[in-house]
Formats: sequence, C-alpha cells, structure tokens
Amino acid sequence: MHAFRNIAQASLELPPYLVVLRGGNAQGKTNFLEAIYLAARGVSPRTQRDAELVSWGSDSASIEMRVDSGGIWFDREVRIQPGRKKVWLTNGHPKRGRGRQEEVWLVGYFPGDISIIEGPPVERRRFIDEAVSYIQPAYNAHVKRYERTLTRRNILLRERAADDLVSVYTEELINTGKHIIQGRIRYGELLTPFLRDFYLRLGGENMHFGVQYSGGGYELRGELEDNLRKAFRCMEKEERAREMTLVGPHRDDIIFTLEEKDFRVYGSQGEKKSLALALKMSEMQVIRKLKNTEVIVLLDDLFSELDPGRRHLLFKEVLGTGQVFITVTDEVPPMPEGWEKYTVLGVQGGTVKKA
Repeated sequence: MHAFRNIAQASLELPPYLVVLRGGNAQGKTNFLEAIYLAARGVSPRTQRDAELVSWGSDSASIEMRVDSGGIWFDREVRIQPGRKKVWLTNGHPKRGRGRQEEVWLVGYFPGDISIIEGPPVERRRFIDEAVSYIQPAYNAHVKRYERTLTRRNILLRERAADDLVSVYTEELINTGKHIIQGRIRYGELLTPFLRDFYLRLGGENMHFGVQYSGGGYELRGELEDNLRKAFRCMEKEERAREMTLVGPHRDDIIFTLEEKDFRVYGSQGEKKSLALALKMSEMQVIRKLKNTEVIVLLDDLFSELDPGRRHLLFKEVLGTGQVFITVTDEVPPMPEGWEKYTVLGVQGGTVKKA
C-alpha cells in the first residue's frame, strides 16, 4: 500500500483468521480497512471522490494484494490518480475476474453505514445496487446504462425537445429500468430472511420487523414494463413542467419498519446502528449462499458499542468462516471460548505494524 490517505507505506503478510487493528482515533485504522475494501470490491465504502484517497502531497496512490483463494493465488491491484479513472487489475489485467478463484469476497461495516438506514433513499439504492453488482457484474452495466439515459432524457426535458425524441429515451429507461428493479427485488428476497433473523437476534425478539420495496411512481404488481409505460404517460405533463424524470428505479426506496412504523422516523440511534450491522451480516450470508465460499469481514469501530451478549452473537456469526478484521482503540475485546487465536496490528500516525 502506497500513499493511501494517511498511510504512506505499508507491507504486511496477514494471517487467514482474526486480525485486530489497535490504535487511537484518526491514526489510520479505518483507512487500512478502506484500502482492503477498495481492492476487493472496486469502490470505496466512504467516498466517491478519488482525490480524497491520495495522501496529501502525493499525485497517486496504489494498493496491491496477493490473495489465496482455496490454494489458488492471484494478484489484485488498484491504482488511483486524481483526474483519471481508477485502474483496477486482476493478475495484471484491467478487468474483473469472473470465477470465484479470482474474486475477493468481502463485506464491511463502517460507522457511516448508518446513513443507509437514516439517510435519503439514494443511500439505500446505492447499497443494494452495489451489493447486486458485486455478485452479478452484468447488473452494474444496466445501472450505468440507465444513469446515462436518465441524464440525457433530463437534458431533453430541460431543452423542451420534441415528444418523439423524448419517447426514445423513455423506452430505453423502461427497458433498462425493469432489469434494475427485478434485480433489486430478487436480491431483497434473498436478503430479507437473513436480515430479519439477525436483527431480531440482536435484541428485537418480540418485535415485528418488516422490509418493503417501494416503486418510484409506478405500480409493482402486474406486468412491470406495462406499469412503467403507464406511469410515464400519466406523469408526462408534470415531467414537462418540472423538466425532470419523475418515474423509475432512480426514485425507488427500501422501507424498513418496526412495529409497522417507519424505521427511519421512529427508530432510535441504537436500533438504526443494529439494523445497519444486520444489513451487512445479511449481505455476507447471501454471498455465502450464492457463491458457497468464505467471506472476509471488516468491522470498523464497532465493538466498543456492543454489550457482551451482542458481541458474542457477532463473533459467533463471523469467526471461523473466513478472515475477519476489527478495529479497537483500547484493549482487544474478550473472545468466545475456542477463538482465542488472533493477530494484533498497531496503527499509529499512518504506520501499521505487528504489535
């Protein structure tokens, strides 16, 4: 790792079990986990601005990993240069590996993930789109195509273009958007049982927890393509007046409820953090189910907030199933019986080394 945020240089061989990063606040623990996440999944869990990833005074940053996937080794590298597209390499080639032996299956929990629960709908859409794209790369092509078409259609509405021209982009949004909606719904059907189970085990055993996918201006029941087309016709005048596209998956939301009340409005901060954690643990379970593989887990700045019972539940969920990274500022939390084996890395001033 070179010039990544405040980490000037780091080179470590990491064990295939629990790794504890210990150090004070703002020393580089989260940055180290972010680098692993970025190398594995191709995106940062904390920012969409590449310039923020490069150390002050440097013109580029890089991350390199040598990965053991079931006895098969491969290399993963990310090169970051502000103003240019990130270069993401597998075995030296600028393309994503398609087989499980060329993937780094990983999920991560970061404090900012609470925005998925309490933030605007775009945060929940971003979560599910990234999760689906990670396990199904073809889905990401639909998302990118939809975004390009949406941008162009909005420009045409602002320019008051002819109806015939706008309708061409409307049909493209319908054809592409249906794949996005279907992908989100299918993923939600896989995720929801795990999410409900883990959240209730975290402390809501006697509560009624629900998840609902909400369509942005169109009806979900029935033929999706016809419903989208009908919604566009109904909103045609309003779209012209407001000069923007008001129908489609870019306006969808995922609504979490507790006792049939909107979680975003009525959930406490503790309940929202528990749900954000449950989301990430459920994402891990979906990957395990679909890919039949171990999953690396990153848990940042979490254990100090968990009571012993919840800590034990979390450890039980993640230990023994793959490599796990946690960050702590003080002492290493007590491990469940039988899982005392771990490595501690000290992090101070951007320097990472074995403690």
